[in-house]
Amino acid sequence: VMDGGDPAQPLNFEGQRNLLPNSIHLATDEYWDAVVATNTTGVFKSMRSELRQMVEQGQGGAIVNIGSIAGLTGLAGNPAYVASKHGVTGLTRNAALDYAPYGIRINSVNMAATDTPMVARAGEFVQASKKAGEGSSMGGLKLQSILSAVDSKNRSSTVWEQGAIILFLLSPDASNLTGCTYATDGGWTAY
Repeated sequence: VMDGGDPAQPLNFEGQRNLLPNSIHLATDEYWDAVVATNTTGVFKSMRSELRQMVEQGQGGAIVNIGSIAGLTGLAGNPAYVASKHGVTGLTRNAALDYAPYGIRINSVNMAATDTPMVARAGEFVQASKKAGEGSSMGGLKLQSILSAVDSKNRSSTVWEQGAIILFLLSPDASNLTGCTYATDGGWTAY
């Protein structure tokens, strides 16, 4: 999640300001705690359950964590999201080291804008912030990946494109890959 609000509900910009992204000096504990609890603690607890089962079965396996470009770089005005996704990157790399002896491979996909409800909600937030005259002055410097910028419709990645990479990383074809953070970002982190 990118904010602390309920992602199944419409964005409530005025009514949930304490749960929305902001620069560090203005961010609330509620926003920070909710985002980190879902994005980092959630990945930790999920991996812990998966790894307990995989170790017990003794047959190896593969895990793919869902990261973000925000786990590879910064993203203006959203410190909890950036920190939480850097946490996913760290958990992925750490677990790859700890579980290689068990034949368990662990990687992450680090997406840029993908056509999902979370990204649509983030777009609503950015528009509401602009309308209110708020937001990071640095946030507008980079809004698109390379592929989105050169596409006539400026489209984001699709869920299916992201799913294809995830399926590859889970497959035997990726048997020599572990501890990697794949920027499935249309070239976002290339410039």
